[in-house]
Amino acid sequence: ARMDDDDFSKKERLEKEVNFLDKHPEYSFVGTIANVFDKNKIWGTFRLPEKPQKSDFLWNSPFLNPSMMFRADALKAVHGFRVTKETRRAEDYDLFFRLYAKGYKGYNIQEILFNYRIDIENEKHKKYRPMKDRINEAKVRYGGFKALHLGYRSIPYVIKPIIIGLIPAPIFYEIRKKQYR
Repeated sequence: ARMDDDDFSKKERLEKEVNFLDKHPEYSFVGTIANVFDKNKIWGTFRLPEKPQKSDFLWNSPFLNPSMMFRADALKAVHGFRVTKETRRAEDYDLFFRLYAKGYKGYNIQEILFNYRIDIENEKHKKYRPMKDRINEAKVRYGGFKALHLGYRSIPYVIKPIIIGLIPAPIFYEIRKKQYR
């Protein structure tokens, strides 16, 4: 099971994820949707598709990494998280691509069992990620889309992180706020 040190799981999260995996052997990993919060309050919801398909990888990762629980055999089969220059800040996306490329499937419980910190006000006047991280994410996307055989329709999504990096911070801030409302 995953967890970040600045997020919070609801007390029943792990139990529900274990029960789900026990009852659904066709799935190799499971996550959940989440409340989005900052230092002041819960201000949005992080929604994800229930049964992500390959096409759900185009816009963003269809899983919330810190909410995930994995079967050990699936993680071992793809050698877990890859830590390389290219996967920096996209280790989870890379992992989910490799799992799906090997035929493993994930599921998102459509219940808020997690509180995910995004301090949106602190992002108002700064870049979300440096351009070098965005270029590396584009490389991860290219390799992942290729492994999932998503073809030419994936090309615009390969360059998406670079385009987002060119958006002025105040405009990106407004887009990001609306994303979770």
